[in-house]
Amino acid sequence: RRKCGAVFCSVACEEAECSAGHRVLCGQQGGEGKGEERGGAWEKFKFHAAAEQESFLLAASLIAQLCCLPKQQAEKLRTELGKLCGGPWWDLIKVPNDVSPPRHAAYRARVRKSVLGKSLSYL
Repeated sequence: RRKCGAVFCSVACEEAECSAGHRVLCGQQGGEGKGEERGGAWEKFKFHAAAEQESFLLAASLIAQLCCLPKQQAEKLRTELGKLCGGPWWDLIKVPNDVSPPRHAAYRARVRKSVLGKSLSYL
């Protein structure tokens, strides 16, 4: 168990994660209070993502891992990840039954704007 509360199944997994994205997102790393500030923001972001769009957690983890890679390797991986992505996440937003089909796009646009605003405020 790390100081931040993260639990790993082995030392090898802990080292792999800390060399990957954990050190970017972890609130216990960083100097002079910045780590705690970042950790609090990360905790708020996790709760927000769980409530709004869990795929944000995967995206944040991938971005953090990309930040830890050498530039050339990160570019190659970013290109490969782009091939895996289907449509935008907001196309997956469930529209309530009382919203008529012609209004689905407008509903999704409002939700997208609201969710992105909250997400960015945590980052």
